[in-house]
Amino acid sequence: MLDIKTYLLEEFQKTFKTNQNQIFFYFAPGRINLIGEHTDYTGGLVFPAGIECGTYIIAQKNDSTKINIGSLNFDGKIESFDTKEELRKEQKWTDYIKGILFELNKKFGKLETGFNALIYGNIPNGAGLSSSASIEMASQIVFFDMNNFDIPKPGSREMVEATLLAQRCENNFVGVNCGIMDQFAIGNAKKDYGIKLDCFNLEFSYCKIELNDYCILVSNTNKKRKLEDSQYNTRRKECEDGFKILQKEGIQKEVLGRVTIDEWNNLKHRFNDIPIIQKRLNHTITENLRVKEAFLSLEKNDIKRFACLLNESGDSLKNDFEVTGLHLDSLVESARTTDGVIASRMMGGGFGGCTISIAKKEHIQLITKEIEVKYFAKTQIKPDFYVFTLSDGAKKLS
Repeated sequence: MLDIKTYLLEEFQKTFKTNQNQIFFYFAPGRINLIGEHTDYTGGLVFPAGIECGTYIIAQKNDSTKINIGSLNFDGKIESFDTKEELRKEQKWTDYIKGILFELNKKFGKLETGFNALIYGNIPNGAGLSSSASIEMASQIVFFDMNNFDIPKPGSREMVEATLLAQRCENNFVGVNCGIMDQFAIGNAKKDYGIKLDCFNLEFSYCKIELNDYCILVSNTNKKRKLEDSQYNTRRKECEDGFKILQKEGIQKEVLGRVTIDEWNNLKHRFNDIPIIQKRLNHTITENLRVKEAFLSLEKNDIKRFACLLNESGDSLKNDFEVTGLHLDSLVESARTTDGVIASRMMGGGFGGCTISIAKKEHIQLITKEIEVKYFAKTQIKPDFYVFTLSDGAKKLS
């Protein structure tokens, strides 16, 4: 972190040629999801955690109403907009920051404090680790601080409200129909802990992640995703259609994520003539149960049971929800057949992106090399590997 802060400060002074008074640093992590995939938009359970990679911002007030901000990931070119003027979407990365200000203005009245800022992110590109939500939460912390508001603490009611505001930014200003998991996890993350989150009522619980001799290994297929958006919308519609049928059958629940495994087992046969909908519902309902069991297994430090649940989740995502494909299946199989790996499944939306595995710490270099050789033989693509430690949520660093 010290090297990143030094780098940011040097670039900031080169760019804005300013003194060092009242310059501040901010951070928001990326996130992984331990288990609970494709359950957020059905009001179900997820189990995310913050990671040490994320978004760093250095900022200083500039005695004007203009915000001048550059990204060191995009050549450092400065983008400027005036807080007094109408905020317009421009299909640029700055839309995430403008969207946060747009929502803050609706909540608090017009915020007109100008500042200079640089952003640097070290979340791997295209890995599905929530870089956009990380930018939203980091910039929101900057806006709070620059306008002399208290910065909400992770786990507080104020931070929960801040994550909902970031979700509205992405839904209403950026125009992406995302759920709440990414922003919630990034805002409320706690070092060395995961968060079991109920996406319907936002009730949440922390659980310490102690994997003993094992570590969390994230592997990127490096396969570009083309079908994800259309297939995502299709899966969402299939879940909605299935829930309507359950309601007609007498299920009186607000959302699909509230349907219990007993209720499902009693009605599953009614879907025999629509097997695709049956499979989609089977994944969603059993996945919620797996999240509950995963949380309990980690509370008991039962790593083997936790690993089994991750594998079961992966099999369900492949066979019932059908969101994997050649590259994810090949990477999961390459990991599962490697000594020292006790669990592996796809993570995220699917059709590319990353897997999450539980692997032996002391053999991690040998493990990743063997997985790489196996995966390359099947796909002619080299994967990337990341061993993450779990981080605190969005905050001011200094």
